[in-house]
Amino acid sequence: MKNSDTRKRGVLSLIAALAVSGCGTAQAGGIDGTDSEEFVRIINVEVSRIETEKFVEEIRLTA
Repeated sequence: MKNSDTRKRGVLSLIAALAVSGCGTAQAGGIDGTDSEEFVRIINVEVSRIETEKFVEEIRLTA
């Protein structure tokens, strides 16, 4: 029983190590500072002023 538990733990450790190593380094997929103008995102926003109004709640009941 102890041997199979040790074997399972070893296999799981190997799988975890392979999964973590597949993630790459911190530099992988980084954005270069020189090409930052190429990735500018512009979002247009419409702004309107909000004014207070009188609110009357209306409930319709049917019999």
